[in-house]
Amino acid sequence: MSIDGGKAQISTKLTPEEINRLREALESEAAEVLTPGRYEILRARVNGSLVVVYRTGRAVYHSSLVDLIERILIPPPGIEVGSDEAGKGEAAGPIVVAAVALEPRSAVRLRALGLVESKSISRRELSRVAGLIRELSLKYAVRVISPEEFKAVWIRGNLNALLSQWHLEVLRPILREVREIHAVVVDSFGSEELETSLRRIVPGAARLIVEPRADERYVSVAAASVLARAERDEALERGLNQRKWLS
Repeated sequence: MSIDGGKAQISTKLTPEEINRLREALESEAAEVLTPGRYEILRARVNGSLVVVYRTGRAVYHSSLVDLIERILIPPPGIEVGSDEAGKGEAAGPIVVAAVALEPRSAVRLRALGLVESKSISRRELSRVAGLIRELSLKYAVRVISPEEFKAVWIRGNLNALLSQWHLEVLRPILREVREIHAVVVDSFGSEELETSLRRIVPGAARLIVEPRADERYVSVAAASVLARAERDEALERGLNQRKWLS
C-alpha cells in the first residue's frame, strides 16, 4: 500500500517518541485511523489528507499536513550549525561547500517540510528549498571552488586537506557571529585534520559531531547539503562546467 490522493507528498524520519506524539495528535484531530499496510505501523486520514508511518520510522504525508507534523516533532536542544559539500566526486564543475546555522524552531519547520530527505529533493525544487533555507537560517556561508581554482591547488592525495580548509572557511564566520551554539555538525569525509582544526574554533560549550551521512540525521547538515547543491547548479548554469580532475 502507498500514500495516494494525487496531492504533493513529503517525507521525514520520526523517532519512536515522535510517532507516539503523532498518535496523540491524530486522536485530538479526530482523524480516521485506517488499517496499516504490511510495512506500516500507522495510517490515518485527516480532513482528506493521508499520513503513513513505516516500520523504519519514515513518515510520508500530504503537504497539507505539514503544520500537524511540525507540532509533533521534537526540536533540537539549541542552535545547530552544520556543513556539507557538493560536487566532490564529479569529474566536471565546481566543488561547493556550505554551512548553515539554525534555531530549533527553524530546524523543526524544515524537518516537517522534508528537508532531512535532502537527496530526494528534485532539481526543480532545489532553488525554492534553498531560498527557504536562506530565509529561515540564522546565518549561512557558501564557498564555490571553480574547476580552475581546484586544478591550481589539488595534488594527488590532498583532497581531504583541501576539503578541511574549505569547511573551515565557511564555518569560521558563523562560529564568530552566532552565539549560544549547542552543536556543530560536519558530514565526515575521513579527515582527522578537520576534526582537530574544528576543536580549536568550536565554542567551548558546543558539541562537535563529525560523522558519516550526517545529512540524514541533522537538519543543519541537510540544509547545508541543499544550499551546496543549489549553488553548484547555479554555478554550472554560469558556465563553470570545465573538468577539474587532471587525470
